[in-house]
Amino acid sequence: MISHTEIDQLHREPPATRTDIKTIQIDPTQPIAQRISAFLGEVKNPYHFCYGDTPVSISFAENGQPLETILIEHFARLKR
Repeated sequence: MISHTEIDQLHREPPATRTDIKTIQIDPTQPIAQRISAFLGEVKNPYHFCYGDTPVSISFAENGQPLETILIEHFARLKR
């Protein structure tokens, strides 16, 4: 598991050193496992990247709800 110190270091990573995922091209004819592997190889750090000029950092709470649950609740709220 990654330490809090390592997470802090990743958050301080300058956006200019992050991969811009808008430039990544994945062959859609490949099997899903190969597409995932290709994406991870290109993005280098899937928790810290850029989308154009926007830096993106993703983190999860150790004891938080599963992402699936959070997304279901989010989209259910959008329907209301």
